[in-house]
Amino acid sequence: MNNVNIDIFSDVVCPWCYIGKRNLEKALKIIKNNRDDLNISVNWRAFQLNPTLPMGGVSRQEYTSSKFGGRENAKAIYDRVRIAAEQVGLTLQFDDIIVQPNSTKMHELIYASKETALTDDLIEALFKAFFINGKDLSKKENIGQIAREVGMSDEVIHAAIESDNYADQVSDDLEESQRIGIHGVPFYVLNNEIGLSGAQPPEIIAKTILDTLPRSGSSANG
Repeated sequence: MNNVNIDIFSDVVCPWCYIGKRNLEKALKIIKNNRDDLNISVNWRAFQLNPTLPMGGVSRQEYTSSKFGGRENAKAIYDRVRIAAEQVGLTLQFDDIIVQPNSTKMHELIYASKETALTDDLIEALFKAFFINGKDLSKKENIGQIAREVGMSDEVIHAAIESDNYADQVSDDLEESQRIGIHGVPFYVLNNEIGLSGAQPPEIIAKTILDTLPRSGSSANG
């Protein structure tokens, strides 16, 4: 078997990362249809678009207006994102988002989920809560409830949200992203060697992964 390690630097308040998750899922299906000799592992890594936001978040309207130079510019940009999302089956409800949160505690919660094999479920639920249901993810009780609904225990949730038990892992990821020059997400690192930036189409992701591998049947590990 050939091992394929995919590190994904992502932020759960980034719409392109939600789109990128769908594209990666389709890419992995393409790969599995072409190769049956691969052991693929996906590791979600922390990235923050806005690490300096207050923990209580800020007004979403003010945030987008300031970031994109006015409400009209922000609307035009998010209209393009909305169209891209629809192409992968997502209906993003940007107008329902009231608060732009700091994502630190969500990343710490994601690290806690790795101990229970619920990471993908949690990330999916956080994306959906924010971009489709307009949930205020600056509130600890809201992200705790989301984690509870995917099966995480109160003990693990409390350890992540009410302490800094996972702060070092998140900090290490942020430092690593700076070290390798990541400025936008999603960003994929394949087998610790090859970087792929942006919400690339599934075919591009799949081809990039497959092109890095030995041909089927040539693995030294059998």
